[in-house]
Amino acid sequence: MSIPAPTTSSPDLEMVYVENLHDADYLDGKQEVNDYSDLWGGLTADALGVEQSRRFILAVAEDYA
Repeated sequence: MSIPAPTTSSPDLEMVYVENLHDADYLDGKQEVNDYSDLWGGLTADALGVEQSRRFILAVAEDYA
């Protein structure tokens, strides 16, 4: 998450929200934010596009119909 700073003299507030089965946490360390940002960038770069996703979901649904 990136929350814009209220003034131009202060930096934006950046943090990562991590949730699991029993807990959740906000991480705001610079390295943690950078690590999760890199991870998210890799996941979105590798993800299927909209049309490819639609075809994939339909194919899986046919296999289980």
